[in-house]
Amino acid sequence: MFLIRLKRYISYLTLPILLILFLSYISYHTFISNAGLSKNLALKSQLLEVNAELLVLHSDKARLKKHITLLKKNIDADMLEEKAKRILYYAHPNEIIINTNIN
Repeated sequence: MFLIRLKRYISYLTLPILLILFLSYISYHTFISNAGLSKNLALKSQLLEVNAELLVLHSDKARLKKHITLLKKNIDADMLEEKAKRILYYAHPNEIIINTNIN
């Protein structure tokens, strides 16, 4: 009699236990695993950081392109030498350089 009741209880509990195990498996992989929501949130924040860096790089690229187009215009050799000396901090021993660029 006891074994019959035990079999009945086991048959009644088998489906709920299997469902609980299945739902816990699905929940684990939904929230915690490498492809879960926590990983998704981390990747979204990383994407925002990379997009911000990309915007900065695009603005730098635009600034450099503008600078290059200005340099492509016909420029006097003396002006070119002066700009090169200013950028490279190069001068002859008898020259005095006064830097007026304040950043």
